[in-house]
Amino acid sequence: MIRFEPSRLLRHVVPVPRRDRTINPPHLFERYETRIAELRDDPRIPDGELLEQARKMWADQEARLSSIDSRAGQLMAAAGIAASLTTTAVGQKGLFGSGGSSLLVVAYLLALAYFAYCILVALRVHGRRRRYKIGPDDLVPSRAPSYARHLALELLASLIKNYQSDNRQVEALHMAQWAFRNAVILLVLGGIAAVWS
Repeated sequence: MIRFEPSRLLRHVVPVPRRDRTINPPHLFERYETRIAELRDDPRIPDGELLEQARKMWADQEARLSSIDSRAGQLMAAAGIAASLTTTAVGQKGLFGSGGSSLLVVAYLLALAYFAYCILVALRVHGRRRRYKIGPDDLVPSRAPSYARHLALELLASLIKNYQSDNRQVEALHMAQWAFRNAVILLVLGGIAAVWS
């Protein structure tokens, strides 16, 4: 049975990001951090194997970041082109003159607002973000049983922080996609209204 949730519907109409606790559930990341702490002294996993797996996970995470950036860039370009075409269509049809349907004018203006919001949010995905990398301080030998294990654990700890950052970026990307979708729907509905009027 499908439940009607007004807040969920409103979130699709006015795309705003969810709270960070929803995007990055604390219990999930606490579990990751606990597991990393357990790995520090777990002799069952060989040091070299642990480091190799951490490197693979790091490479996967970097590929995910690249995908997020690529999709945000494509969305910005598409929204910019769509906004330009919408503005041109408004000028060509003379919608703001005496013959323009007020419903069509409102649909076009709302679509332009959604396109602008889409671009702003996609720019935020490309904007300044905190990335965690292994630095010189992390390369100093520690109390870990081996240097390879120490390095693997540092990689994994940074990886968790990057997951959280990426989840925020994905949330912003979803908001931009929803805004783009809403703009297209408004243009289609406005076009249908123009044909019928």
